[in-house]
Amino acid sequence: MAESALTDVVVLELATGAAGPYCGKLLADLGAQVIKVEPAAGDPLRGEQPLVDGESAFFNYLNANKLGAGLSLDDVRIAELASHADIILHSGNHGVVAILAALHARRRTGRGQWIDMSLLEAVAPFFAQQFLEYTVTGEVPSPRGNSSPLYAPQDVYPSFGNDCWLALTVRDRDDWRALCGVIGRADLAGEPAFATAEGRRAHAATIDEAIRAWSAGLDHNQSARHLQAAGVPAAPVMANWELFTDNHLNDRGFFVAVRHPVAGTQAFPGFPWSFETTPVRVERHAPMFAEHNSQVFHELLHLLPGEVSALYAQGVTAGHPVYAGGPSL
Repeated sequence: MAESALTDVVVLELATGAAGPYCGKLLADLGAQVIKVEPAAGDPLRGEQPLVDGESAFFNYLNANKLGAGLSLDDVRIAELASHADIILHSGNHGVVAILAALHARRRTGRGQWIDMSLLEAVAPFFAQQFLEYTVTGEVPSPRGNSSPLYAPQDVYPSFGNDCWLALTVRDRDDWRALCGVIGRADLAGEPAFATAEGRRAHAATIDEAIRAWSAGLDHNQSARHLQAAGVPAAPVMANWELFTDNHLNDRGFFVAVRHPVAGTQAFPGFPWSFETTPVRVERHAPMFAEHNSQVFHELLHLLPGEVSALYAQGVTAGHPVYAGGPSL
């Protein structure tokens, strides 16, 4: 079996919640040995809904492929664990890219790096257009909802059922004519005032009413298929449970089944990348609390049995989290 991309990399994860553990998950999926350290109280995310037999599905998704150890974060042995690690992780999604770049640089220079990834900097690229607009015009952009500065109509429309929606975009005159044909309003296609995006935007109320009158009587999957067949960009707005039945995702093997000894076998979102020679795979389920204490304390830290027993007696570690199944984030 081919080796994974980060087989020889050791990561010490000192993070809770979602952002940091997701970064660790991606590195673990790439083959790194990720040691997730939790305090004696356990990661609060273990109590996050939905729970299956007391195990959080969210926690299990974020922490598959990792080793788990219980150790107070202010214990001196954290520093010793850090000395065995290539990466000490606390950052999120963008942190993975920065870490991979740092590992690449270390191969060339032999030197490590400190990565400081702030939330503001991480989301700033998503607002590049708005920042540029403000820089050029001096005006603060106002919220536009689902509408587009280029296309019209573009929005989500109610479909048959409870909180069901259809998303669509009309890019040009061909899309507009096709949309009018599908919704049975050929009369609108011939209106000169609706020939351009600017004109359609000015008459948004009339157009939206016509689309809603059609979409409200159809299932959002059915209405999306009708529009797609006519060449109009459209898609159903899916509830989370609907994603598991989506042909587009399943045809590409997006979901991965992970067997957990307590929570059973569950399907989780797969990997955001695939490689030809260094496969990405789930090797192990998310760790039970302190599941790998023995491996970490004896094999990595070389502690004697008496020293490990002292850690339990002092409350530095534990066999079960103090707040198992307790407070949620």
